[in-house]
This record gives sequence, structure tokens and C-alpha cells, in this order.
Amino acid sequence: MADQSAAVVIPLLNLTAYGDRIPPKENVTLSQAKVEEVLLAPARWCPHPESMISMHVCGDSMDPLIHENAIIVVDTAVTDRKHLHQKIAVFSHRDLGFKLARFQRLSSSDILVSANHKYAPLDVSDASQWKVLGKVQWWMASDEKPNGA
Repeated sequence: MADQSAAVVIPLLNLTAYGDRIPPKENVTLSQAKVEEVLLAPARWCPHPESMISMHVCGDSMDPLIHENAIIVVDTAVTDRKHLHQKIAVFSHRDLGFKLARFQRLSSSDILVSANHKYAPLDVSDASQWKVLGKVQWWMASDEKPNGA
């Protein structure tokens, strides 16, 4: 049995996932990302402890499920599209940054579907343009607005 007190250190990166079509203010790549803070999580929440990262959320496209200003924890070891059907995932695009939504595989295409239905699905079928960053494992949010908001 695993040690119940085991914890995983997860870096909070200066990256933002956009669920809607808001263009990123700054397009930072994963390789350019800097660690803002570190989070501790129970090991049982992290199936691939060495592959966990966290990032910010901007936009209301995942409301009411994931709120703007939440922090998502992404398992970057889960990148096979076959294993992501109906899962919340983060995809990256060189020009559009990081996109957050529920991934769906259809017979003719792969799409990202927002929880907020005012946003149209986004076609991410072109794997040369849209890379899977990983599966969203869990998220956290506060009822408080961040300073300056």
C-alpha cells in the first residue's frame, strides 16, 4: 500500500489556457515557461507525478465547470488522442496558445467542446497544428478575485 502521506510537487507555470477564442496576451511556449509557485498534492491525485504541471485559466468558456482564474493541473504524460475522448484536455497551437476544453473524437474530425455552449466547437483534427499538452487531471479555484481584478 502506498504511503498515505506522500505528496507530489507540481510547478505552477506562467502559462494560461484559454478555452474560448480569446487570443493569448503573450504566447509563451512550454519550453519558455517559468515557475511562479509550487503546489503540493496528494500522490494519489497524480497518476504520473513526474509529468504534472499546473497553469492558469482565462475566459468563461468552461463555465460553469471550470471558472476563469482557476488553476488546472495537467498530466502531460497523457497525450494519445485515443485515450482523451470525452476528457478535458489542453491543446497547444503555435499561434493560438493553449486551449482548454472537452475533447471529442468524431468519425471525421477531432473537436474541443466548451462547457459554456455559447462557444462553438473548435476543430483540432490537424495534429501538425494542434498538439496535445495533456489531460486535465483536476482543478482548483477560489471564490476570491485575484488582486487587481
